Amino acid sequence: MTDTPRLSVVMCVHNEEKQLAACLEHLRFADELVVLCDKCTDRSEEIAREFGAKVVVGRWDIEGERRNRAQAEATGDWLLEIDADEHVNAELAASIRQTIATAKFDRYPVRIDNYIGDRLVRYGWGASFGTSVVCRLLRPNTKKWGMQRVHPSITWSGQEGPILEGSVAHYLDRNISDMILPTGQL
Repeated sequence: MTDTPRLSVVMCVHNEEKQLAACLEHLRFADELVVLCDKCTDRSEEIAREFGAKVVVGRWDIEGERRNRAQAEATGDWLLEIDADEHVNAELAASIRQTIATAKFDRYPVRIDNYIGDRLVRYGWGASFGTSVVCRLLRPNTKKWGMQRVHPSITWSGQEGPILEGSVAHYLDRNISDMILPTGQL
């Protein structure tokens, strides 16, 4: 009997109590949840623990350090990077499980469906606020984040495979006003 590869989901959060539970609910197919709580002052840590997550608490001013630390805390054979404002659909969850069982590559891109409120935005100005396809499923040590404070560079190793079936729903904002106004102005 062969061992089934273990899947770890890694997340970095900052005060995400309003959306974290919904995100984690869509990740029950994973073997391990690693939630790095960066400077959280809300219930994010408590919510992550309710879902059985391994919680890492601290302060990171460099985004690359934070993301590399979350990956280093994972113990799975495969990593799935997810943000708190994202939901993995059932088709992608099944595709991930099938892919890691027979993987021929080191990393795989996934489709991202960007939503503003309930509206899926694929084209035009609003679509530029999100990404459409990104490598999120990877073997450990194939992705290294740079040491920039925000939007760090990425260094890849290994080979990239085909885009997986299914998608991640990314909930950008409630509406267009939320996208253009500074935080807390509504």
